[in-house]
Amino acid sequence: NMIDPFHLQAYGETTVNYNRDVEVFPVLAAMFEKITGSCPYQSPTDMGVNMAGNCIFDDGACQEAARQEIVRRYYDAVCERRQGKGSDSAARKGLDWIKNNVKTLQWGQGSGTENVKSNLYMHYYCVQAAMNRGGDVWTSYNKAFRDAVLSGQNADGSFRKNDVGYVSGMSNKSENIYRQCLATLMLETYYRFLPGTGEGTKNS
Repeated sequence: NMIDPFHLQAYGETTVNYNRDVEVFPVLAAMFEKITGSCPYQSPTDMGVNMAGNCIFDDGACQEAARQEIVRRYYDAVCERRQGKGSDSAARKGLDWIKNNVKTLQWGQGSGTENVKSNLYMHYYCVQAAMNRGGDVWTSYNKAFRDAVLSGQNADGSFRKNDVGYVSGMSNKSENIYRQCLATLMLETYYRFLPGTGEGTKNS
């Protein structure tokens, strides 16, 4: 990375961009001028900012996708660790984010993009992550999600309406079934999984 001199000259603002983008910008600008008569960009940073602004039209969806990506990377790091390909640091970073940002489950409190604490789809994976880590992380997270899920259950065993994440296009019946499955699987975590460290499997 390096200071973008073209952006500094055009706008008087100091920005950082990839050195390869800065180096090739004069070539790109010359191509634009030859083909269209002028270059619409003043700098490589200008190009990136413009394109990003045009692409993001739903900030809530982008935030939700970013949170899901953090959880996905956690599991990717755990898998690599189990295969002897990675270290514990990446998994710890993912779990630290979960611990600091998803401390509890608030049943029925808004949608996942508005309130991450109510997203059942996300909590389903966070429960497994905390279980795999074990220790005080699992102890505190277990109590938080367990009590919330049980409080959301009706007398007939069904669960009251709550955000379940990606359910766009689902009928009410399908959403109810999906919610039932996520909540039930979360409560079954205790005997469906063993900690990812392998503890408890040595004699099995």
